[in-house]
Amino acid sequence: MQRALLALSQAKELDFSSDRSLWHKICKNEYRRCAVVEAYDSVKFLLLYIIKDR
Repeated sequence: MQRALLALSQAKELDFSSDRSLWHKICKNEYRRCAVVEAYDSVKFLLLYIIKDR
């Protein structure tokens, strides 16, 4: 629960940040960068799968 609240407060702080500054902050931590890339690839795969099925 604490981690979720921490993530929420960090998201609020970065609400109006540019994409470049967000990516810079993400890349400061290798595990976070890998998690973001993996999540992006997973969502991309699922969306393409759904679109191709129709």
